[in-house]
Amino acid sequence: MWGTAVNRYQPAMRTLCGLTCNWDRSTKMRFIDPAESSDQVELGHQRHPSMNFRRDWRVTLSGIGILIWASLLTAAILIYGPRFIGSLSSTILSIPPYQTPVWIGRVLFAFYTFFVLTACFPFLLNLGWMFISRFQSQTGGSVPFVSLIIPAFNEEHCIHRSLEALRHIDYPAFEVIVVNDGSTDFTFSLIESAFVKCIHLRRNQGKAAALNAGIARAKGAIVVFSDSDSWLHPMALRHLVQGFTDPSIGAVSGTVEIAHPSTLLKRWQSLEYIYGQFLVKAAQMGSGSTVAICPGPVCAYRRDLLLTMGGFSGRTITEDFDATLEIVKRGHRVVYAPRAIAYTEAPASWSTLKHQRLRWFRGHLQAFRVHRDLLGNFRAGALSIYWLPIYYLFLGYGCGIIEMVAIPAFPLLILASGNPWGMLQVTALYMLFAELFVMTGCVIALWRARRMGIGLIAAAFIIYPYLYYLNWVRLRAVVNEARGKMATWSG
Repeated sequence: MWGTAVNRYQPAMRTLCGLTCNWDRSTKMRFIDPAESSDQVELGHQRHPSMNFRRDWRVTLSGIGILIWASLLTAAILIYGPRFIGSLSSTILSIPPYQTPVWIGRVLFAFYTFFVLTACFPFLLNLGWMFISRFQSQTGGSVPFVSLIIPAFNEEHCIHRSLEALRHIDYPAFEVIVVNDGSTDFTFSLIESAFVKCIHLRRNQGKAAALNAGIARAKGAIVVFSDSDSWLHPMALRHLVQGFTDPSIGAVSGTVEIAHPSTLLKRWQSLEYIYGQFLVKAAQMGSGSTVAICPGPVCAYRRDLLLTMGGFSGRTITEDFDATLEIVKRGHRVVYAPRAIAYTEAPASWSTLKHQRLRWFRGHLQAFRVHRDLLGNFRAGALSIYWLPIYYLFLGYGCGIIEMVAIPAFPLLILASGNPWGMLQVTALYMLFAELFVMTGCVIALWRARRMGIGLIAAAFIIYPYLYYLNWVRLRAVVNEARGKMATWSG
């Protein structure tokens, strides 16, 4: 069997054996029992000190100005939008006004108001904050030693690409630690063939435990994390390290890009990633806040801070979100380095996407429960006042589920209007307005990311079914979490 395995992966092994950089090649493969690995980094976060956040008042005042601008523009859209749509329906579609019952008009206006307040206003607010955001990086000076940790569990089909990409990393001093989290396939063989430090856990313990095992043996002052199904851009380490411009910064978040978005589903996911990073994360920086999530494929932490925290906790299934909020609670900032890029493969099927997002959404809900003391805490600034309670929790989960339930009610309104054809045309105008608004946000994010491809722009115009599907998955996640259904790292 082992001879078959070697022949099967011989090309990948030859590639990995040629890895050359400043890694410590003297370290041999270590087999670690679960009890041994848990002793290295004490799991479970210690009690954090009182939150003490630093603010730049110039950024705060700019953020307040953007808030006023977005509020006035939202009020104008709320007042003049229905008049504009009504004039379009009467001039272009030749629909006589006031031909539907009064209550139908009121319901339509209620839906329109809900959309403006929950979609237009946050978008305008984020857009303004995005344009005033500034990304600082330090140049020159000493170059700290970096430890790159990659956990792996049954990744025989993709880990060779992650390791091969490390040959091209442009950074003078770093080590690579791969943690084999009890894989039952040939992941162990592929890792053993590469000149990297390897920690082998005899049984699967989960991603948090694998990361902690790597942290315990890391030598670098800065610890960078990546995933075994992702690969780093050659300059990723440099851009991550340059993000630590002052001691108050505890972590740096990079950019995750979908590799080869060749199908419509992957293009939709690529749009979601681009919008969430180049618009939302940039807006978080512009609002004077801190980044809310450090993604698993590309992020960097101060090692001493991780040790003080007790490493990553297994209390949620999204350890990256949990750790980011824990860093914020300890008075540190998390910043965004848009040029620190990691490429990853997106789910190719709807079923795989559902399992991935169920795990993400449930993990987010668990993190909200664990860090509920951050919600509405004025000392934490915009993160606790707007981003966590309003943008992520209320708009992301509450309004998304309400929208998913409300849209199927439109056919009933059309039938009850007394003029189904005219009502259908007017409803279509409102839907077109909503679709164009969402498309505008996606196109602006694409422009910001310099990814203005015709395929992505076309996918942005018809992205609403994808968003509707994600709302359905959010509802499933809320139900599963309420029922206490078991969730794992693999979904």
